[in-house]
Amino acid sequence: MEPLVKWEGPLLRSKEAGSPTRRPPLAPSTSSAGKAGSKNVSLRMGRIFALLLLLALCVRSARAQQDQSTWHLLIEPSFMNPEVSFPISGARHTVLVPGYLSDGEPQYFSKKDWTALGLTWDSFRLRAARNATEKKFHAALVRDAHKVVQYAAINSDDPLTDTMVLSPDFLKKFQDIFGPTLLVALPNRFTVYVFPGLASEYQSYAPMIIRNYQDSTYPVSKEIFEISENGIRAVGAFEEGPPDPTETDSTPVESGTLP
Repeated sequence: MEPLVKWEGPLLRSKEAGSPTRRPPLAPSTSSAGKAGSKNVSLRMGRIFALLLLLALCVRSARAQQDQSTWHLLIEPSFMNPEVSFPISGARHTVLVPGYLSDGEPQYFSKKDWTALGLTWDSFRLRAARNATEKKFHAALVRDAHKVVQYAAINSDDPLTDTMVLSPDFLKKFQDIFGPTLLVALPNRFTVYVFPGLASEYQSYAPMIIRNYQDSTYPVSKEIFEISENGIRAVGAFEEGPPDPTETDSTPVESGTLP
């Protein structure tokens, strides 16, 4: 009589009966195929997640562009080559850039978006100025050995710190200390130095200004700007040179939030 099941495999010998038996065939391994399939699924899910994240960022950016409360006029180095920019009188390496805040970070308007929103220099500048007036800042007044105020230093974690000099209120807050015309240095986004308009020794602080420019991830300018009722204009630039001993003689002896 033929066996009901015919085994195909190596013979085994039973320890009890001593009769030969056959090993059942091994099932094919699926571990490699399973791993490959799992990897492909993970890659597809990763790509889908990345696309959804990119789409969400684009939507958020578009909303920020249309929200006028996020508009700001940025002061930027010309080497950033923004698509939309406007000159600062007398400046060679610094420009004004229409921008907006998205997730707390300044962004440039592209030429396409600028045109699509129908924006103009005058309309944008006026709206951005209203946003700038809301800025509050803490200034340290630095005096020399004779207790004469040499400059004010403003430092903040806000990436729009340097743009405060464009606010109509900025000049008013310092004119009682430095007079109707100010000189300002903007070495990076987070730092502003304010000097009297008649100061003739500001070049003595060049090493300090240049160091703040070079050490920053977001440098702005090595030029010196005049702030007056007529607006902002560049009147010179800080030149690199050996440290001046007068810099070490000036130390912060008074600080506070200006009214």
